[in-house]
Amino acid sequence: GWMYCEGVGTAVDVAAGLRCFQAAANAGDVKGNFYCGRMAFKQGDYKQGLHEFRRAADVAGYPPALLWLGLAHVRGYGVAVDIPTGVTYLERAASNGYFPAQRELALLKLRGHLGANYIFSGLLEFVVALSRAAILIIRRKHGEVFFW
Repeated sequence: GWMYCEGVGTAVDVAAGLRCFQAAANAGDVKGNFYCGRMAFKQGDYKQGLHEFRRAADVAGYPPALLWLGLAHVRGYGVAVDIPTGVTYLERAASNGYFPAQRELALLKLRGHLGANYIFSGLLEFVVALSRAAILIIRRKHGEVFFW
């Protein structure tokens, strides 16, 4: 699906990409739900996007879906801003070693959103998260979710 969406090896065909993601989601693949959610968010349909992310998060604790649920609550995408709920989702994703969630938690701390006491630890956690990401890239142990 993402190859259609990005035009990798084919012409860009977002509708075909969405059909692929929906078929995967209907077959029980949480990545299909995740990508349906990402496409919905890109189109501004936050309600549908959140629904798809919740399905991927609730069924399998899929870290990218947990990340986007966290971001939605922290940034107010389709829901009222709710930092504690967003942090809970981000922590669940980060506990699985998911770099983007670790980065977002560190940035929340660094920017003082979790209180002044966490700013310094946020800086340290941000450096650690970036270091882990660099190692993953060097080892090439990343998936398409890392970038898309």
